[in-house]
Amino acid sequence: MHRMTRSGWILLLLMMLAAAACRKPTLIGDDLIPPDDYLYSERQDTFSVFTTVLRDDSAVTSNNLFFPLGSLDEEEVGRSTASLYMQVNLPTNNLFLGNNPVLDSLVLVLDYAGLYGDSMAQHSFNVYKVIEPLYASKLYYSDSKVLTLPAAIGRKANFVPNLKDSVTVLGNTMPPQLRIRLTDQLGTEFTEGDTLKFLNDTTFTNFLNGLVVQPDTSGGHSSSMIIVNPYDANSGLTLYYHTDDADSLTAKFPFSGPKFGSYTHDYSGTPVWNYLTTDAPAAGDSVLFMQGLQGLKTKVSIPYIDSLEGIAINKAEIVFPLRSGEPDSLYPFPGRLQFIEGDTLDHNSFFYIDYNSETFISVVDQDFLFSGINYDYGGTLDTVINKFGVSIPAYRFNITRHLQKILQGEIDNEGFMLIVYPGYRIPNHVTLYGTGAADENLKPYLSITYTTINQ
Repeated sequence: MHRMTRSGWILLLLMMLAAAACRKPTLIGDDLIPPDDYLYSERQDTFSVFTTVLRDDSAVTSNNLFFPLGSLDEEEVGRSTASLYMQVNLPTNNLFLGNNPVLDSLVLVLDYAGLYGDSMAQHSFNVYKVIEPLYASKLYYSDSKVLTLPAAIGRKANFVPNLKDSVTVLGNTMPPQLRIRLTDQLGTEFTEGDTLKFLNDTTFTNFLNGLVVQPDTSGGHSSSMIIVNPYDANSGLTLYYHTDDADSLTAKFPFSGPKFGSYTHDYSGTPVWNYLTTDAPAAGDSVLFMQGLQGLKTKVSIPYIDSLEGIAINKAEIVFPLRSGEPDSLYPFPGRLQFIEGDTLDHNSFFYIDYNSETFISVVDQDFLFSGINYDYGGTLDTVINKFGVSIPAYRFNITRHLQKILQGEIDNEGFMLIVYPGYRIPNHVTLYGTGAADENLKPYLSITYTTINQ
């Protein structure tokens, strides 16, 4: 993990401004660059770059803004599932349900926030009771699991989510939402027995540690995932009941405590399987499979870049051409990828993380948060003119300052990782061409325009 000093930023910025005054950086072919533009700078795009497909690291999901829920079976990247663990809390301390409360029903409600995949696909979910505490002070990861009872306490089978139409409940119009009725046995535990469980959240979570909603894939995986918002005021457990004094009463128990998403991936029998189970060829993998939900990433090695001496980099861009074809309305490509540092163990490396703003800074050129300058780091799908002068769709990244710091010896060259952002909560995937691709026009490449400072 590397940290940058304020003086280092200022020095490098001055160098970049001086160098940029000599030449306007470009990505077009050498034959298209005006001859006068070579007076003080040079450009190279033949640096060795190697790409390898890897499983992505697990990541913290207990701070997600939204949560995927469901299962996917996609031809290229296999079968995935997303479950949601949630603590249930009291609406108020010393909750009083009235005289002689009697259960009508207990319903789990999750507000819809979106959908990825086929909107007409069917889903099946089971709900289980969590039997160990969930802690607000603990970080839970994309591969975390906690103990649950084996018997489902709720089930909703073979339904098509309706994200467009509102629902009417007891005469009230509610936004589109997932509603799963839980067992009357659990509901009766709310209305009967010791009322000390409603004293405060501590006594209540001793009564009910939490719930998990899991996709049921016993009949096969679906072809879409729904996105839910457990923070919404409509989300929670809704107790419907009556008393000796009134009918049609409700009490809403919010999911205001800790919650996290848990994901699984099965790549057996898919095109990506051979890439994960065999060593990459000398030229690197030919296809790069990028997948969210902490599924798949790409290791990018630039082994000889730190051997350059006596130069100031005007601009450095690394380009990853798209292989997936035309965008698909059902399975859209990730809106953004991140080009980040790796470490000696091929893990992702960040020097700043803010979960609330979903800011994850790794390479120096992302660091507009502290420097106050946006260096057009990139990462969105764009149309670029490649080094052969051909227009191609690609993800590209400006890594000028980071490579300069490697040349200055301030940062070790441990390689880089290309990941889906925000992969800890979106299921989107895309395939790119790797450095082992047969067509030179489509291989990822690094282009550096620089000025020689040691004459």
